[in-house]
Amino acid sequence: MTHRPSFTASFGGLVRDTFCAQPARILHSHQEAYASLALVGSCLYIALTSLMCPLYLRVAIPVLVVTVMRKAAWTCGLRLPLFKP
Repeated sequence: MTHRPSFTASFGGLVRDTFCAQPARILHSHQEAYASLALVGSCLYIALTSLMCPLYLRVAIPVLVVTVMRKAAWTCGLRLPLFKP
């Protein structure tokens, strides 16, 4: 059950990009921090659940954190590092 938010966020974006005839963002990590931020939100939700926080905080805090991080990545042009063998 803990893996569902990351899958939902990641594959929802993949479907969106496919329907819009755009390159799938999740497959191009050099373009933007996308699935990794969904994973951060998922991990934050799990951590808050283990701390027995109320449901509204378990939802609101990860949404706020990921939204701010996505906005910062978009505004500042932050990208994931490239893999260079």
